[in-house]
Amino acid sequence: MQLVEEASDSKREVSGLLRVGLFSTLAPFFSPPILKEFATLYPGLDLRLTEDSAQGLYDRLALGQLDVAIQYGFQVSEKLFFTPLYEFRPYLLVPAHHRLAGQLEVSLRDVADEPVIGLNIQPTLQNTRELYAQVGLEPKVVHNTSSFEVARCLVGNGLGITVLFQRAATTSTYDGNTVVALRLTDSIRPSTLGVTQTQAATETERVKMFLDFIDELVNTSPVFRQL
Repeated sequence: MQLVEEASDSKREVSGLLRVGLFSTLAPFFSPPILKEFATLYPGLDLRLTEDSAQGLYDRLALGQLDVAIQYGFQVSEKLFFTPLYEFRPYLLVPAHHRLAGQLEVSLRDVADEPVIGLNIQPTLQNTRELYAQVGLEPKVVHNTSSFEVARCLVGNGLGITVLFQRAATTSTYDGNTVVALRLTDSIRPSTLGVTQTQAATETERVKMFLDFIDELVNTSPVFRQL
């Protein structure tokens, strides 16, 4: 009991400013637990969250405007430190009325000629093109959007299919349609999620505790379950 109390007291003693950057498509999955659970664990911290593109987060880190950033490990600068925490396997998202919606898994070759909704945020769009290229295909992108949910809505309306990495906890879209996530059988590389930080930030207790929290979150939360 005494150890628990001491641990609790130690958490409460941690204070100061912690500036966290979030890759825009990951923000809906991380903002709530950070602001709710992490903030409760460490009430003395002044948490500031910022959403941006991958390059935007790198720039903010380099300028000292952020302490850490949650993003994919894509072209990380040698001046920054990237701690890998989780691997997302890409999956195919199709509308509920799609001809393959009843299957558990498919190959990109099964949908090679179908229109694709591109998530136009780097590195997501480039990753999608590379995934198709790995199986000798090129995606037939008919519309681009920078919004994760808009992409889901367009798919739900039958305007195309899309390849995503993170998975929403619901099959419903904003406008009430239903989408289906299908496992990809192709031998394609997963995308690594992690925390990027500067060397100075790695030495702070605040950042170490944040890393521990995010590590536990991605390995225990049902939101990060694989297909």
